[in-house]
Amino acid sequence: MTWESLNDVLPRLEAGTPPPPWAGVFGASVRPDDADLVLIPVPWDTTVSYGAGTAAGPEAMTRASHQLDLEDPFFFKPYRCGITMLPADGEITALNAASRAKAVRVIEGEASPDAIALDLAAVNAASAQVNARVEALAKEQLAAGRLVGVVGGDHSSPFGLISVRGTRLFAGPSKGVFGVFVVNGAVTVTAAGKMVTVAEGFGTDIARRGAAPTPPA
Repeated sequence: MTWESLNDVLPRLEAGTPPPPWAGVFGASVRPDDADLVLIPVPWDTTVSYGAGTAAGPEAMTRASHQLDLEDPFFFKPYRCGITMLPADGEITALNAASRAKAVRVIEGEASPDAIALDLAAVNAASAQVNARVEALAKEQLAAGRLVGVVGGDHSSPFGLISVRGTRLFAGPSKGVFGVFVVNGAVTVTAAGKMVTVAEGFGTDIARRGAAPTPPA
């Protein structure tokens, strides 16, 4: 990636001229040191339950953003503060490529129980590595005083950033259901068109695929 200073790109953005094809998000590859908002791309779709493809989301968003006039009636011209996206992390890309087939076998459930258990353990381990990597990247940018966002990827992409913010939760199989329990903070759980907000010290269960989350308790 060719980084640009905010001062160098502002004239181009103000003029509204088409960005060069190599430009980053919103038509600029602003150096993180010059940006107030840093986006972390998470090319990870291993744990989607239907079709894969969202790993390409950060790249697709960057390309599409070249067509936007980034102006807003409330924030006026937010690009003036400096918005940038970090390069895709090769470690996350490699973990995604190695894990998706295993996740599909777990979702389909047609292999032997022992084989499914091995695949599930491998997917969970890869997910933990992705979360740790996102958390490390987020900590670095937050320590520098920048705002941080995540561009996924699947629903688990923000977990690393959530951890940095102090939210701690358990989410996974528990006594025959999929359970979510919040240790610190609060989270919103959505399933089957129903949304519940789970506060610290409470949990919710999803009994089966397609079921709504239970009221927090």
